[in-house]
Amino acid sequence: MPSFKSRVLDALNIEKKSIKLPIREKFWNQTWSAVEGAEDQLAAPTQNQYALSVPKRFRGDVTSDGTYESGYNGNTPYVTQTGRRVEYDIGNGHSQTLDYLGFVMGTPVLPIHLTAHSNEGDLDDGPASLQKPYPLDSDNAQGDNVNGATGFHYLGGLYDAGNRQLQHMRKSAITPMGMVTEYGTTADHSHTDWPSTHMDQVRLLAENPSADSLIYHQTRLQFHITGVQRPGFDSASNHRGLVRMLIVRPIIPRVRLAMMVNGGDGVHQAKLRTKYLPNIDTELFYSGKKLLGGRLDARTDFGDNNTAQDAVTFGIDKFDQVDPELNIDPDSMYYGDYVPVGPSLHDTHCLSPFDLVTAPINRKKYKVIVDKTFHLDTQHHGVAATRVENVTIPYHMEVNFAGRKPTDVGTEDPGGGTAGEPNEVMDRATDGSWAALSDETFDEPLNMKSKPIILFMSLDQKLSVQPTGYTVISET
Repeated sequence: MPSFKSRVLDALNIEKKSIKLPIREKFWNQTWSAVEGAEDQLAAPTQNQYALSVPKRFRGDVTSDGTYESGYNGNTPYVTQTGRRVEYDIGNGHSQTLDYLGFVMGTPVLPIHLTAHSNEGDLDDGPASLQKPYPLDSDNAQGDNVNGATGFHYLGGLYDAGNRQLQHMRKSAITPMGMVTEYGTTADHSHTDWPSTHMDQVRLLAENPSADSLIYHQTRLQFHITGVQRPGFDSASNHRGLVRMLIVRPIIPRVRLAMMVNGGDGVHQAKLRTKYLPNIDTELFYSGKKLLGGRLDARTDFGDNNTAQDAVTFGIDKFDQVDPELNIDPDSMYYGDYVPVGPSLHDTHCLSPFDLVTAPINRKKYKVIVDKTFHLDTQHHGVAATRVENVTIPYHMEVNFAGRKPTDVGTEDPGGGTAGEPNEVMDRATDGSWAALSDETFDEPLNMKSKPIILFMSLDQKLSVQPTGYTVISET
């Protein structure tokens, strides 16, 4: 039966457009070598209709034929590792492996990296820090800034600036010429329902933040998972492949207002306060059973009474600092929080594949949507075993956007761009007039707090995953 809203709209002869925005279905994959030091022999990455899992590499001192040496060359730390580091030694000539493969909705998100301590009154002042709530995207390993095979792929599926139907649904966007319902041809046309200058647009969005919004209903995904043979490994597998599937969201800290005394003059000033963003490399998992004196830290002895009983958060490869630095800079909005830093070479943990497959999620940093384990089908064993997983990620919210980008007027301050080109910084002409709006829109959602991360971890088996799906979006 149609909903009450749809019946009202039908009675008023109002048509609300909707779209099923597809996800990416081609991914960069790279061949791999089990032997440390053979990475330069890998073939060039290829773009395929599937995504291959990436093997986790363990410390050389816990692998079947590996060695591990670490120390300092002066003040510079070094680590030397050799052997087939993807095989975790479990004794008597046997070993375990762990493969992982992840997908993130939306476009790639870069980490926030503060490289040096500063104290200049800015909000992001404080010690050197690294905030990385999302993983880096796997790419073709070409160019200067490359990630290579990270094991994670961004699916898109939240917004597509090139989709004309989606643009037509935005209140702020200029209607594509192919969708203008008028006779004849027009070189230019105006948008009568939206302001023409940046300042008028700011006033409109201040009075009504939902003036430029879309309704996001849900994302429906399907993953076809296949166990594939590892090059150089025994193909006579006698298992069905244990796989753990996680769907999590980074928890974005709230911002609050605190009253602080400014120096010695006794004047109270309002300061913004928040916590650092999660770090997926070191804060994804936490278990009180994983202690530093166990398999977590190879440098801590079981009999060390100072730190052996401590437990810290950890990720797929690294664990967090045992004694983190505290931000004591009162100008920083992170004042009073522990400082996240990039993991060093010495922070590689020694947890086994089974430890990671069964590790609890750190629910203080990541919200769990799905956490399940399953075997691949019972018709095949190990290689060629398959499974289909259907995933629904609900949104059911009105997502706000920031309208259209202003046109640069060519002045150096504050825009400093090329005259006539879209600029994300509000620019003002020398005569005091505000910049007109360009035809480009701001496409990043303002009130969608975080993007879902889908992670597969496979015990003793490599995975090939073919995702497909879409996001249902409608106009307000």
